[in-house]
Amino acid sequence: MKALSKNNLFHLRRTVARDLMLWLNLAVSLTLVVIGAAYYYFSTESLYNSLNKKALDTTEEIANVLKLPLFNVDDDAIRHTASVYMATGRLAGIRIESTVNGVIVDRLPVKDINLPRMEKSITRNGLTLGRVKLAFNDKEIRDMQRGAVWITVMTIIVVVLVNAFVIRRIMHFVLISPLARLTRRIEDIASGTYHGSMAHVPQDDLNKLIISANRMSEQIEIRTRQLTESEMRYREIYNATSEAILLLDAETGTILDVNQTMLDMYGYTGEEALKLTVSDLSLARPPYTQKEALQWIRRAVEQCPQFFEWRARRKNGELFWVEVSMSSSEIGGQRRVLAVVRDITERRKAEEALRASEQRYRSLVDNIDLGVTLINRDHEIVMTNKAQGRFFRKDPEEFTGRKCYREFEKRDHVCVHCPGLSAMETLHAAQVETSGRRDDGSTFAVHIHAFPVIGPSGKAEGFIEVIEDITERKRLEEELQRSHRLESIGILAGGIAHDFNNLLTAILNNVYLTKNYIDRESKGFKSLEAAEKAGLRAVELTRQLLTFSRGGEPVRQTTSIINVIKESAEFVLRGSNVKCEYDIADGLWPVDADQGQMSQVIHNLILNADQAMPEGGVIRISAKNTMPDEGDALPLKKGRYVKIVIRDEGIGIAKEHFQKIFDPYFSTKETGRGLGLAIIYSIIRQHDGYISVESEMSAGTTFTIYIPASRKQIGGEKTKDDAMLQGKGKILLMDDEEIIRASLGEMLNVMGYEVEFAENGADAVEIYMQALETSQPFDAVILDLTVPGGMGGKETIKKLIRIDPDVRAVVSSGYSNDPVMANFREYGFSALLAKPYDIGELSRVLNNVIDGG
Repeated sequence: MKALSKNNLFHLRRTVARDLMLWLNLAVSLTLVVIGAAYYYFSTESLYNSLNKKALDTTEEIANVLKLPLFNVDDDAIRHTASVYMATGRLAGIRIESTVNGVIVDRLPVKDINLPRMEKSITRNGLTLGRVKLAFNDKEIRDMQRGAVWITVMTIIVVVLVNAFVIRRIMHFVLISPLARLTRRIEDIASGTYHGSMAHVPQDDLNKLIISANRMSEQIEIRTRQLTESEMRYREIYNATSEAILLLDAETGTILDVNQTMLDMYGYTGEEALKLTVSDLSLARPPYTQKEALQWIRRAVEQCPQFFEWRARRKNGELFWVEVSMSSSEIGGQRRVLAVVRDITERRKAEEALRASEQRYRSLVDNIDLGVTLINRDHEIVMTNKAQGRFFRKDPEEFTGRKCYREFEKRDHVCVHCPGLSAMETLHAAQVETSGRRDDGSTFAVHIHAFPVIGPSGKAEGFIEVIEDITERKRLEEELQRSHRLESIGILAGGIAHDFNNLLTAILNNVYLTKNYIDRESKGFKSLEAAEKAGLRAVELTRQLLTFSRGGEPVRQTTSIINVIKESAEFVLRGSNVKCEYDIADGLWPVDADQGQMSQVIHNLILNADQAMPEGGVIRISAKNTMPDEGDALPLKKGRYVKIVIRDEGIGIAKEHFQKIFDPYFSTKETGRGLGLAIIYSIIRQHDGYISVESEMSAGTTFTIYIPASRKQIGGEKTKDDAMLQGKGKILLMDDEEIIRASLGEMLNVMGYEVEFAENGADAVEIYMQALETSQPFDAVILDLTVPGGMGGKETIKKLIRIDPDVRAVVSSGYSNDPVMANFREYGFSALLAKPYDIGELSRVLNNVIDGG
């Protein structure tokens, strides 16, 4: 190159400039022609596409608008719609056909057959309603085509002329100088220097350009090789990862690239994967559709990296769970989203199994009727079950994080008797009986089992308390203890009452007889009346003892409890400043009860209520039918009951007295004998019923009574006649007490009867047999039920019946500790006499037995 002369170089430069000018003019001209043609073609094509798009949209729009009119066969609406769209100027014609009425509108042009046309069937819910055909105006296309041609021609002419003039004038400055600057710039690039400015170069710039180009080629080759090696390393890492990676377009969600793990995970080839959408890789049902996927992509771009679980689908249709991490970045000047996908199917299965196990555990814990609480070493409650919340009348969640001793016993320190401490120290179960305290101050008895929770280190990390509400059990135990106490005392009371009744029978019988022999106006008669009243008061006391005594069977008859309640209450409250309010349910069931004993129950309860309200008040008595179930926790057999509730507004009963109020001789009154509630308890128990009490100081007392209902009909009521009836006949009296035989024998003589006596059952049977053999039988037999050391009335009547099936026997006893008194007819007796009895009752019973047959 250095050997070239300046003339040769000048000639060369001139030749290059000339050739370049010619070729540039030619190239520019051809380029402009091509650009003009391309412009014309693409502008026309773009316009056609745009118009076709508009035509499609318009056709779709008109088809949708016409669905309802065609469905309703509304021709006027169809014509109106056609006119509206024709008025826009976009349509050159329209034709609407109905499958029902045929052609409704036909305004298509006939001559302009080259106009753009569109046609679409109109369907609704799978039913074809008709078709619409449209012809579109092509004026816009023609105008655009003319404009494109004109602009192209004028542009080519102007550019060619300007190009020829300018190139000719400035070729020297435009060609040579840029070549030199370009050479220096290329060398800078080849050397790795990308900053600098272009300057003038020597005349051999073309040669240097070649050299520089070669050097740049070498550098580019080196850089390309390095880039290829780097990309290979990236690809190896990209494909070696255990997570599937997808490169997505941030706008459309299109899959741009995937790694090998993604192909293996989903079962596609690389070529197939790049044709898929996110919907193809998903369950494709909400919330796992393309729409939701784009929402996640948008959040990853606009907010922050996203992390979520997704229901994915393999090529073979198998569904599986994946965990997706999405982050946004800019790659090659474009916003991209990188999605890293991890198959978590096995983890989900394990989690679901764990959840199922936890659900079974929670269901088991929540459905047992025991309180279960998990407590850590610091005595903080970790969790409780529903039963525990029910015991303490709180939501179980409210306990979490709180100290157990504060929540369950309202203490400020760990309980001294805490079984959890013992369980953690010994690593063995511990138990204790104590009481739980609720927020309202109420308490209940609990039995606590504590079990240690042993951690991996072998030490206790806490404990589990299993709590049983034993309030009802304690109450039943107390009830049983009370029953045993009453039973023991009742045996003693019954024996005393029996002996006392025998004495009273003799005393009162002699008083009755003596009164018949002396003047009614004498002082002796009045003394006898006083003695009789005292005896009758003693009779009342013995009856209370008999009622209280063990095994005292009530003499039941089917009756309505309503009259018993009202008569007893009104009798007690006569003249009192306390009144009764009744709430008696309609159709109240009858009961099989001893009217006298039930009257005594109501009498005593009303009397207590009246005495508890010295300033006056209201006693509310309600009675209704009920059928308690197991959920009521009542110590009753399943069946029908009459429930009686007596509520007063009195001073109430202190809680410390609750366990004693039914004990005999316990009373909070200075003048009380303490038999009232004990007798009530005994009567209700003997009737197979139940009585409970609720009370608060200064807030009144409520007694609730359950009496078994009867399925029998109520019979007619009998009236009592106290007058002595004269009789006639022969009576056999068997009693082990001489004083009773003497006094009762004299009373029978006064009534007009002949009497023979027997000290025990064996004598009575022998005497009865002798009377039959001599044809002088007895008209009636009075048998004492209990004869110490001898045959009593129960055994005697059996032998008498074998001797004489028509025997008429009356059973008599000082206490009813035998079922014979309550069910005398089942044992062969015709009547009963409960000691002590008066002369009127004795005469009436014998009269009925003898004369009534």
